[in-house]
Amino acid sequence: MATHDGNSNGGGRYDTPDYSGLQFDHSLRSAPGLEVDYRANEAIPEAVYNPDSFPEKSPNVGVYPALPYYQAAPNSYGPEVVPASGMPPLPPLPTEPKGRSRKFWVLVGTGVALVVIIAVVVGCVVGLVVVPNNKKAESGTSQGSSSGSTTTSSGNNTPSSSGGGTSSKTNSDSNHGVTRASVCRDTVCPQLLSVVQVDSRVMVFARGTDKDIWYNTASTAAMPSWPEGQQWESLRGGPFVSQPSAISWSVNDTARVSVTAVSDPEGNALMRQFIAPSSRWDTTWQNQLGSLTSPISLCIVEGRRLDGWAIQGGIVRHNYYIQNKDNFLSPAESKEWQDPLGIGETGLVAQPGITCRLHSNVHDVFVYSSSTGALKHTAFGKSGWLPIATYTGGPSDGFQGNPTVLITSNRRADFFGIGKDGAMYHGYYSEDDGHPRLTNLGGSFQSVPAAVRTASGRVDVVALGAKDTLMHRVLIGTEWSPEWENLGIFGDSAPTLANFTTKPETVGLYVLGANGEVNQTVWTVGSGLSWKGLTWKSMGGNLTSDYMGR
Repeated sequence: MATHDGNSNGGGRYDTPDYSGLQFDHSLRSAPGLEVDYRANEAIPEAVYNPDSFPEKSPNVGVYPALPYYQAAPNSYGPEVVPASGMPPLPPLPTEPKGRSRKFWVLVGTGVALVVIIAVVVGCVVGLVVVPNNKKAESGTSQGSSSGSTTTSSGNNTPSSSGGGTSSKTNSDSNHGVTRASVCRDTVCPQLLSVVQVDSRVMVFARGTDKDIWYNTASTAAMPSWPEGQQWESLRGGPFVSQPSAISWSVNDTARVSVTAVSDPEGNALMRQFIAPSSRWDTTWQNQLGSLTSPISLCIVEGRRLDGWAIQGGIVRHNYYIQNKDNFLSPAESKEWQDPLGIGETGLVAQPGITCRLHSNVHDVFVYSSSTGALKHTAFGKSGWLPIATYTGGPSDGFQGNPTVLITSNRRADFFGIGKDGAMYHGYYSEDDGHPRLTNLGGSFQSVPAAVRTASGRVDVVALGAKDTLMHRVLIGTEWSPEWENLGIFGDSAPTLANFTTKPETVGLYVLGANGEVNQTVWTVGSGLSWKGLTWKSMGGNLTSDYMGR
């Protein structure tokens, strides 16, 4: 282990280490993950945990002790978990008019359609004259598209020469009227932004065009609007090749945020920490050698241990950080990243999905097969690894991108992914049902999904649609909303969702815009199905849409 100079540009320098470090637990065969169901907005109280109580995995790979199926458990760092079966029923849909009233509405609809057609023709003619002389609005308020979203505008957005920091502002052209195609066309973009809540502040992380990691922060009291004039700040220490991964957690009642990214070109895992009570950053990036080929996934196994997962050499690798040792591996304990799964899958590219929780199962692991693209699942508990299960009902050509997973009850972990047919698929693993057949949710998408579970038990899912705008759908109980709704907001990345512990409960939605800025909105949790009509605001930024593995 060495320290990486956080104040140097470029590759930085490496000094003699001054930390004791991370220990490998050879009996704890923990699992991977890069889409984490950790409620990053809440501090985690310290938990009692003894990794030595976990027995060795059988050396005979594929032979596992008989175990019941365990799922995502209630955790102490999220709202009270409600089993899916206890979720409220989906509100009834409006009934269709009958008889004369139906004829009346048909006539009214026909008249409205004629008016709309005339308006569109007139608008196109006027637009041909106006647009060349007014290509970009500099300020003011821009109304949303047919989706009903609104974008406010004020302030200045002059990109900094350093490549990441600009003041918060709203650009009326950043969401609507974008004439170019999204960079996600003909591919499936990952999440490029990482959002956490620590104490009463929200922190947003991204990679700048200068390849450094940048962040912006605001008080939760300012939600739903992002405050004017909030500057992006650089953590330096780059260049980095991956987008950042951040997580909020607590050790001995001290809240902190840990941020990781992969260095360029070495592929090393670098981590830096923000200590919330004193509002200060560590002075250096802690370096853990790795030669990684994917971003790092973070999750909390117990109060003082932070687990990281990544792809190295086509295999899922695992490492962890113990806070009382202050760092990753010390020189005496350096043993590189472990391959804990041993499932015979090599050549992996897609980042695995993982849940970490304090329950009979410590990890759930979802991975796309490198040979068939099919979805596979396993879980690790006190008796070892469960047998690998392959889901049925998925796309015939397999999945693309990387899986998104989240805990939806104490007995269940849900999965969302994009097939090579462009549709979104949903599935889950539960103690009661095992591995049911996947459900095709339809649609046509060009980013991985983002999903969030609210305290009431509803699950909202957002992804970038084929027409370059965000699409939304909601699961309440066992019923999905009738169709995908278009939020009308352009994206150059997958969206990121974050559940905030505000009163009333709110969910933040973030996406990279057309000009390298972050566009943000907040939805106040309620019983309605629709997210239309949200007011969007730009946080500014000079951030890159490039990502590791592209």
